[in-house]
Amino acid sequence: GEYKDVFNHFDKDGDGKIETLEFSGVLQALGEEMSEDQIASLLTKLDKDKDGKLSFQEFIPYMEEKAKGADSKSEIVASFKILAGDKEYITDVDLGKAFDEKKAAYLKSVMPKHPTDGYDYVKWADT
Repeated sequence: GEYKDVFNHFDKDGDGKIETLEFSGVLQALGEEMSEDQIASLLTKLDKDKDGKLSFQEFIPYMEEKAKGADSKSEIVASFKILAGDKEYITDVDLGKAFDEKKAAYLKSVMPKHPTDGYDYVKWADT
């Protein structure tokens, strides 16, 4: 489901593994501010087979841990608010600037329409 979509989005070379650079992209997208050393250390901790990359199975526990975070909804809303330029909704243009075409299309398909304009990311984060 959702974790697999996130995983596939960041597995740029499609090899079924997320390398350090790709994992760094995941962390940035989730709003994690980490140094290269912290990223390497986290990757090492999650990398059960010690191949220097994360398989989907190794990736799941991290995403589940993130999802359990009490403020994950507010983090999502805060991130979208930034992308939306402080508006209470996000437009096609905002989504197009922030995400690739596939991800933007996915978000448009799952986010409810906002009465003013665009998409209601606050309501969406609530679901």
